[in-house]
Amino acid sequence: MDTRHTKTIYIGWKYPQKGWVKLTCDGACKENGDLSGCGGLLRDANVIWIKCFVRKIDVCDALYAEMPSMYMGLKLA
Repeated sequence: MDTRHTKTIYIGWKYPQKGWVKLTCDGACKENGDLSGCGGLLRDANVIWIKCFVRKIDVCDALYAEMPSMYMGLKLA
């Protein structure tokens, strides 16, 4: 008999405080690393899209794909 207990954890986007904007960014790659890219966007407290970016990046692993995403997102902000 399986006695493991599971707990559901809901993950979602939360609004920034009024007067603030929120940067959401992500990087990803295919399993073999041949295709990698990153993107991000800025939204305000009313969920209004302000600005975004998307970019194809060099062959890399998942960790490296996240780094240019954060860099470009902060530059955009």
